[in-house]
Amino acid sequence: MVRSSRLSVSGISCRIISRELSEAKVSNHFNQSCDRWFLDVQILSNRCHDKSVLYVTCDEDLVQSYGAEYAVVYVGDVADDVRGAIGVVDTQEPFGDIFSLLQDISLRYRRWERDMDSSLLREEGLQTLLDLASAFIPNHIDIVDPAMKLLAHSDDSDLDDPITNRLVKLGYHSEDTIEQFRLDKRFKLWSESEGLIVNTERKISRFPSILYCFKTTGSFSVIVVMICNVMEPCGYLKDVYRLVVSRIAHYVRREYEGFTTASEAICTFIRDLSHGVITTEREIKERARFVDILYVGPYCLFYFGLENVRDIPVWRFVAEISERSVPAITVKLDNCLLVLCSNCRDSACKGLCREGCPRRRKNIKQRLSQVAQSYGRHGSCSAVMGSLADLPIAYEQARMAYEMHSRELTMGTVSACESPLVSFDSFFLYSYLANQLLVDGGMLASSRAFRVIDEMNRYDVQNGTDYYKFLECYLENDRKATRVAELCNMHRNNVPKRLERIEELFGAQTETFEQRLSLMLVFEVRRHMLS
Repeated sequence: MVRSSRLSVSGISCRIISRELSEAKVSNHFNQSCDRWFLDVQILSNRCHDKSVLYVTCDEDLVQSYGAEYAVVYVGDVADDVRGAIGVVDTQEPFGDIFSLLQDISLRYRRWERDMDSSLLREEGLQTLLDLASAFIPNHIDIVDPAMKLLAHSDDSDLDDPITNRLVKLGYHSEDTIEQFRLDKRFKLWSESEGLIVNTERKISRFPSILYCFKTTGSFSVIVVMICNVMEPCGYLKDVYRLVVSRIAHYVRREYEGFTTASEAICTFIRDLSHGVITTEREIKERARFVDILYVGPYCLFYFGLENVRDIPVWRFVAEISERSVPAITVKLDNCLLVLCSNCRDSACKGLCREGCPRRRKNIKQRLSQVAQSYGRHGSCSAVMGSLADLPIAYEQARMAYEMHSRELTMGTVSACESPLVSFDSFFLYSYLANQLLVDGGMLASSRAFRVIDEMNRYDVQNGTDYYKFLECYLENDRKATRVAELCNMHRNNVPKRLERIEELFGAQTETFEQRLSLMLVFEVRRHMLS
């Protein structure tokens, strides 16, 4: 039996590319021992910048220049391998045709991954994953739980293997089969092994198999078995199998406590508490005691939306957030991901999650920001809670801050890379005013400051002026004439003249703090909530 440890993968490997090219009757030579994976295929010009990209060229000099550090494929009619190339496509076909073929291969697998990730997001189950895999894996796959009960299987009725056919018919492994596993010491192997197990011995099954065992503490949980009844075990088969097993891990982490950051009991508790299913202090304390969570804080809640995630591997994002937030609790709730953090237990902690954290380590807010930034996502954080009873309010705070930040990103006023994680504390006043607008918009909208700004905005639209933009810039920059003049492309002596003109036209005064505060609040509410 041969074991391989790596599980979490995405993209295409050298073995996948080589197999697909061979299927297309294109001669090729790839490094079959290379375990690198690539998310894209690009033409190599004069610069490489991304090690997750497979570069393609027909220039041997470029291969020698970049091949040592980056993955480069050489395309051309050559007798031997090209030094420095990760692979060679030995053909007389036009370079453009081969490059298009490689891009088609990459796109086909990316679409498959996207479909599997979308299935995970919609919680369509294990069977859907196996159905999606049937176009890429010709062999039969079974998924069984620790009790040897069948959870899902490939839909192929002509499999000539008594053990597998009996499993599919009964829905579980029979006592006779389990006894065979025991005599062959399979359970010990499954409990102790790490990674893929390739079995070519054919002692029990008529065919070779590739197997992966998910682990709980001291044993195994879910077992995924591929019976190689059509295609013999090979590098390509193991790689596409990994792509499927990586997605199966999503359900295993959720359903089996020993494999998850937070058990299902904890996840259910957080869901019920966030949605207001449990509200009394006595019930909250009782449930918290049951799942071994402290009732008293401080706590804070992080929120990551999972909408519009077709362009990223959702399961990888969720898994990395869970990994980087330990020992915080990660819960997938509806269309979002929540992280309940209670790391701030130091008496000197001010709850700011900054570099000066008294725990003298990189705090969770910075870690989560890095993950969100690496995936091009953004998130939010609630205000600090005193106890778990405040969680429903914290959930609404984090959700509202996330939605407001999403509006900013859509407007282009901020960048997700510059600000991947925002706090409710930076939005609390605007959120209150926004709710008031929804409840009684007429009262706020009829205030003097709102009427002045609305009139100014209409005037700019009708006359092509920029009084609205100027006044907003003036207030945001603390009335510093030099800075305002620089941002608005004018001479600093014109700043007071422009203010006089604004007061003359619209009655907008900026002399006192109260006057400026009213105008600034209107600008912020319009920016965050009304666009």
